[in-house]
Amino acid sequence: RMNIGQILESYLAFSARRLVFKKVIDSYFSSELIELSSLFSRPKAELAVLNKVMKAYLTKKKIKTAEEAHRRLTQLDFSVILSQSGLKYDELEIKVLTPIFAGCKHLDLIKIMSDAGIDHEAHNGRFTLYDGKTGEKFKDPISVGIIYMLKLDHMVDDKIYARSVGPYSKITQQPLGGKCQNGGQRFGEMEVWAMEAYGAAYNLRELLTLKSDDIQARNMIYYSVIKGQALPTPGISESFKLLVKKLQALGLKVNIRYGAKKELIGFDEYLTKRVQNSEYLQSLT
Repeated sequence: RMNIGQILESYLAFSARRLVFKKVIDSYFSSELIELSSLFSRPKAELAVLNKVMKAYLTKKKIKTAEEAHRRLTQLDFSVILSQSGLKYDELEIKVLTPIFAGCKHLDLIKIMSDAGIDHEAHNGRFTLYDGKTGEKFKDPISVGIIYMLKLDHMVDDKIYARSVGPYSKITQQPLGGKCQNGGQRFGEMEVWAMEAYGAAYNLRELLTLKSDDIQARNMIYYSVIKGQALPTPGISESFKLLVKKLQALGLKVNIRYGAKKELIGFDEYLTKRVQNSEYLQSLT
């Protein structure tokens, strides 16, 4: 899920790290510790130790010139040298600034890759990698680079919670949202579509009425559990009532077909009759 800018940024950082390796080698053969000290902002004593370790390593490898060192030494060799010197990669780094709208251009990236000894035409930022378990070569070249990422402070332990009962919104009569308010789990449009796709009509009706803003039915649930009776049939949610009110505000009259004769009655009248004729409500009272 990386975008193009992040991929190019990883190539830039990788080139900068390789450039550090090249600068250290050039500094060793030119004996310019002062330049290296100012470049990396490190004490001369640390760089003197690095120089000493570098000398021993090159002697062991029988390398006598800078050209030979650039050709034969790899990034793994540099890791060994740094480790023996008591240094880390982050302590020897070249910082690159790429401000918005004035950042690194394509030609700039090609130049720094060339300066770092990376053949951009041959590699194009990708290298041949091997499976660490089997030792087999991966089929295609893989992008290699370094990227700095910020980790957001969103931990699962801080997110997960459950609710049986809790506060409801005074306006919508739906459960409040958020852990800090002991809110409910949001069941949004896409979740509704998923339930519809599986044909889970009864589960969906329960979620959008009994467990949400059907005031009458959710109050009945408590009494039905106490008395050991069957759960109530979900009724009409407050959100549907709000929809009807909005339609009425537009000048539209909403009628309901009610009873065995399917006669048309107004929505408000239907709500009144529904409460009066509720056998379940009468059995509880």
